[in-house]
Amino acid sequence: MPHQEDLEAELGIFDPPEDTVLQTSGTQFGIELKMGDAEPAEGKAGETEGKREQQQQAWAQPVTAVPSKAADYENQGPKPTGFVASRKHALGPKLYSLAVKGCAALTLVGVVGFAVFIGMAFYIPDQTWEYSTPLIAMWMGLGAFWHALMLLVWWVGFSAGFNRRGHHFQRAYSVVIAIMSLVCMFSSAASRNEAAAAGTALLPLFVAVIGAGMSHLYLAKAPRDAQPPNKTCRQCCCSSREWAIGFGIFVLLWHTVFFLGACFQAAISASDYNAYQPIGTVYGIDAGGGRRVNMHMRCAGPTDSGKPTFVFEHGGGSNCLALLGIADDLSVRHGRRTCVYDRMGYGWTPSTHTSFGTDSDSLDDSGVLAGRLLDAAGEAGPYVCVGHSAGGEACLKLGLAVGDKLVGVTILDGYPDLIRAGALRPGKAVDSASMIIGATQAFGVIAGPTGFTRGSVGNPGPNYVPQDYSSAMMALYAQTRFWLSQYWDVTASVGRGDAGLVYPKMNGVREPNGLISYGNTLSARVLVIPASSTTNATCTADYQYNDFCCKQMESSNPMQICLNNIEDSALYMQQSILYADTLGSSGRVAWAPRGTAHGFPYERQHYTWVVEEILKDFA
Repeated sequence: MPHQEDLEAELGIFDPPEDTVLQTSGTQFGIELKMGDAEPAEGKAGETEGKREQQQQAWAQPVTAVPSKAADYENQGPKPTGFVASRKHALGPKLYSLAVKGCAALTLVGVVGFAVFIGMAFYIPDQTWEYSTPLIAMWMGLGAFWHALMLLVWWVGFSAGFNRRGHHFQRAYSVVIAIMSLVCMFSSAASRNEAAAAGTALLPLFVAVIGAGMSHLYLAKAPRDAQPPNKTCRQCCCSSREWAIGFGIFVLLWHTVFFLGACFQAAISASDYNAYQPIGTVYGIDAGGGRRVNMHMRCAGPTDSGKPTFVFEHGGGSNCLALLGIADDLSVRHGRRTCVYDRMGYGWTPSTHTSFGTDSDSLDDSGVLAGRLLDAAGEAGPYVCVGHSAGGEACLKLGLAVGDKLVGVTILDGYPDLIRAGALRPGKAVDSASMIIGATQAFGVIAGPTGFTRGSVGNPGPNYVPQDYSSAMMALYAQTRFWLSQYWDVTASVGRGDAGLVYPKMNGVREPNGLISYGNTLSARVLVIPASSTTNATCTADYQYNDFCCKQMESSNPMQICLNNIEDSALYMQQSILYADTLGSSGRVAWAPRGTAHGFPYERQHYTWVVEEILKDFA
């Protein structure tokens, strides 16, 4: 039997020397031996001996490694385990630490920016703003804070749990936010009234650029074939990580929708400033306390008729276009002098306000300001004031301000002192609706400035007159400054409580049921025209004021809201009579046609009837 050594020699198999180190290359299968070329020798023994010598030389040669990218990434030496490993080895420890610290710093900057901007809008004493720059700035700071916080959570907790696609998404999202910030910046700069807010868009833009840059750096340094640590889960929501990711997606959507809305609102508002020019003139008037404000008024009709000038007071939250149909009919068809104007913050009158809601932010000063505005416009009087809804109370304040110059008052479905902010029912206390007040204030700060009410709030409908101004009406309702004015009006009215009421200044008395009798203080004739649906909430065979409630009244257990409506309508009717009897020197009530709703003064089928009723008393 041949010896093993002879067999190995025959087959060319030799053991490497004991001190030889086997070195491998990083080819596809991990091992490649670089052997020297053996030269043939003469004779079998010489050939065997030559092979042995050359084989030993080959084992002793250093082998050049050709590592693949994946092998190099996986074999860089000792590395931490878990999610931290991937992100540290993609960016490197220094860059990763810098990314986390940078996100934390950006979050702090966002918080500070948001706090500063909201303080400018609401909490800095004696800080006066003419337009809505503080609200725009507040949303820019809030957007920067949200995005920075999201970046911090992403890099600390989740960046390594995703493959490259996750970082592609993060980078794309930051780019979208950057584009939106630029839109907001240029839109604000294009608006001559909100240009001061343009610079605040730099804050979310800076955060977005940093976020996109960090994800881009990660993608540039991380190997394309590297995968995140494997995690398996056979159950839904198997860990807190899945819950956290779901919550993060919700916050992401919340941030995107509202920030997109704020940028959209800034862009459209800037466009509206140029598209809808004032129909009248903006006058600068003295507002007291060393301040001057700008107010918009349009007067039309002959100045030499020798008859009183009609001054129109729009409803709460509305603008001068609401009663333009009646005013134009009086001036064009009947040759009367008419003036429509916008109270502070509405229509084309800027929303000048001072933090903490001073008198200039509510209707309390509207009478004094309206009198000075008429003087600035050269309208000497006498006047007949026509007020719709909350404009009825504004007419009473005008009467207190101008005295005997006011010779007539027409109240169109308005209920001064009976209905005010926070009182959902006539005669009820303000604090009975504190939750509604808070919701209204929050709506004015959150939903309005982000554009979600555009086109839905302030739409006068197809019967509005003049229909040519319908789009202008909606655009004015959608302005950010309109919502800022709504906020301050509600805040100031609630803060004053009974001190903001008119009847104590007119020798009035409140009865136990909440109805008010006045002391015939005004030297003017009073015409009261309530809407049918307000004062005639009845359910009869030939008339149902409200189809839903009338059906409820037929049931064995009618809804309380329907019972309240019927009870309240009786109070509105009684109060309408009290206005006519106790406000001025004389008065009457003209009941609006059956079926008329609160907006009847500007509806095509009713506004000419209103004109005829007004001329019966003030021809």
